[in-house]
Amino acid sequence: MSSFLLSVEGISDQGAFEGLNTRLSQIIKSNQTNGNRPNKICGYFKHRSGFSKYILCKDLHTFPIENINKIYNEAKGMLDDYDKPIFEKLVIQNAIEAWFLSDIDAINYVFNCNITTNVANPESIENPDDYLTNLLRKQGKEYIKSKEISKRIMMEMDLGLLQSKCSSYQDFINIIT
Repeated sequence: MSSFLLSVEGISDQGAFEGLNTRLSQIIKSNQTNGNRPNKICGYFKHRSGFSKYILCKDLHTFPIENINKIYNEAKGMLDDYDKPIFEKLVIQNAIEAWFLSDIDAINYVFNCNITTNVANPESIENPDDYLTNLLRKQGKEYIKSKEISKRIMMEMDLGLLQSKCSSYQDFINIIT
């Protein structure tokens, strides 16, 4: 069985990938790595062995794609010196909350509310975490970024719906298959 190690930006990302680890019956380990220095990213990956692929996961709401590509290419060059297996990058459109917004029913279940908004293209929302926060506030609920909440949402999500609405999730599936 293949195994994947992800470097993610925040606790919401980490929780979402923990949920996917369970749902997809894959070995997906994610750790939050603070900072964007290629040598720090390399240090994170080079001291962890036994994975089929190493994946750098970045959100577009933090950096433009050019910066992400530069960080990835520098880190990839450094990792080549350590003879690591495949090193990939996953760019999530804006933030992981865009994935959550693809399935409002999962959000309703986790937060015990009744949001009726259908988000046709969640990756087009510039600040999906703020959008989710506002939707829940209208329901008298509060979205607090946490590993547990993200994992619970991901555990309830319709992954087919997620795949049809979020191209970055399809990119993730392509990386792990």
